[in-house]
Amino acid sequence: MREKVAHEEELKRCGTLKSLRQLAKQLPEIEQEVLASVKPVSDLLSTLIKRLKLKDHHFNTGEPASEEDMATLWDNVLKVN
Repeated sequence: MREKVAHEEELKRCGTLKSLRQLAKQLPEIEQEVLASVKPVSDLLSTLIKRLKLKDHHFNTGEPASEEDMATLWDNVLKVN
C-alpha cells in the first residue's frame, strides 16, 4: 500500500528520529517524499476514524498544521510571555 520513495535506502539507514531529521536537513526533498508515501495510509485511517461513533456522534479528523501555522502559533505564544 505504501509507495516507494526515491531515497528509500537512505531512509532505511536512519534508526532514530534524530538521524532522520539530520537526513532531512541534507536532502530537503525527503520530507515531501515521505509525506506522499504515507498519504494513502493516512487517508485510510482517517476514513476509518470518521466512521466511528460515540453516543451517536461521529469522530472527526483534521489536517495537521503546516510549518508556517506552527511558527505563527509559537510567535503568538511567546508574545504572551
